[in-house]
Amino acid sequence: MISLLTKKLPKGKVAWCVGIPYTKEQFFSCCHKEEKSDFIESLEFLYGTTVDEILWNYYKPIANNITKTIKELKNRNVTIIPISNKEDFVSAFSHSIIILTAHHHRYLSCIELLDNPIFYDEMVDCIPSDFAGYIDISSCFSTSIQPKVKIQAPDTTIIAANTEISIELRMFLYRHIISYMTLHPNDSYKDAFTIISLRFKQTIKENESKHKEVFLGGKSVSEKGGECASAFAPKRVLRGEDMMIQVYVYNDIDRKGALIEAKKADSNTVERNYVPLDFKIKNGDTINIQLNLLHLPKESQKKSFVWHNKISKATFFVSVPKEFEKNQIYAEILIFANRIPVGELDFCTQIVNKKSEIENAKFISRQFNKVFISYAHQDEEKVKSFHEGLKLLGVEHFFDRDYLKAGDVFPQVIRDYINSTDLFVLFWSENALKSEYVEKERTQALGLAFPQVEPQQAAKLSIYPMSIEPRAELPSDMKGIYHFGEL
Repeated sequence: MISLLTKKLPKGKVAWCVGIPYTKEQFFSCCHKEEKSDFIESLEFLYGTTVDEILWNYYKPIANNITKTIKELKNRNVTIIPISNKEDFVSAFSHSIIILTAHHHRYLSCIELLDNPIFYDEMVDCIPSDFAGYIDISSCFSTSIQPKVKIQAPDTTIIAANTEISIELRMFLYRHIISYMTLHPNDSYKDAFTIISLRFKQTIKENESKHKEVFLGGKSVSEKGGECASAFAPKRVLRGEDMMIQVYVYNDIDRKGALIEAKKADSNTVERNYVPLDFKIKNGDTINIQLNLLHLPKESQKKSFVWHNKISKATFFVSVPKEFEKNQIYAEILIFANRIPVGELDFCTQIVNKKSEIENAKFISRQFNKVFISYAHQDEEKVKSFHEGLKLLGVEHFFDRDYLKAGDVFPQVIRDYINSTDLFVLFWSENALKSEYVEKERTQALGLAFPQVEPQQAAKLSIYPMSIEPRAELPSDMKGIYHFGEL
């Protein structure tokens, strides 16, 4: 009889990209970065210490488990790739099956490869368009990139999940999936993943809550089963019209349900803020919600309801007078349980004069993921409202006053950002015409956009020029090509 341990996969078939630390050197590298990794911060929260040595002693059994899994999978001809950047990830695509183990960042749309973040869009761009194999990103807690992968590489099969299991159980699954594949060479990776996951589903349920487990993002940062609150409102509202503000209180597993209910009530609403409540609230507690609005003459509004361990909400209607002079409303929401403060939410909604301003902002946030704002500093006050609008919409963008930090090599940071952005917004004026920085930024952007880059679909950068006062003659190399909007 052939021993199971001698069964191996064909060489070059499976690559395991390990993006979490499993040696002491890797772990301390993550701890000692100038900006500490989100994975390390989540461990600090879990174990209640920031002392590196103590943290490592807690984490060491997990690191040993990863090392054990690496050794076993290596013996079965799995290629092990410690992954800390995009180039490491790209190197895995000589294999037909890629397993990626990485930490899903708690606050950003990215994963961490050891101590380096990589945004999901960047990760998708690394996938060759003709790749027809399997990529298992079930550890990364995100199904959101599946549609993007289908566009980038239509023949790629993505294994993803929006549920989480601990690192220890994930190692357990990897070992059994690879073992199954050696015994059933005609089954696909997806078949093996499904069969083993179902087989050990009950084991996972029984073991998941026995002691403190380490998860790769998601709920590892908060107490499971706690209550949370979210505020929903439009990001922009027309002057002279009403807006609806909805405040939901719910168990943390019901966040998606709260979003669905909020959208049913107002299709234009979005989640503006979210907070886990400071104290446990009990069935039958009275929840009071107080809405305070800065700059509006109306006094505070208050609503209340009785908590029954299910999604509950308070709805407020706010009228914006036509004569209202400010460009935004600041909302502060205070949440009380039996008169004890348990949470606070705040957000800003921008006030606009034309419906087209709302539609334009929606277009930018929907079509573009990263925006560079080029302007002369003398025009800052005119440009600031555009920056604030993007900020409210949650669009990543470069506005030098907010983005640049002390110690940055400004020209290099600016060049790098323009190279990675997909929308370049130029505010053109007499001041911009005289600005050396604007000219350098504009020239660089033109070189990355159509018609300098052809065909148009190949240009990753779009240019959106705006003429502002004091107005200047339009640049000769743009005048016949680009339509300049006016502000």
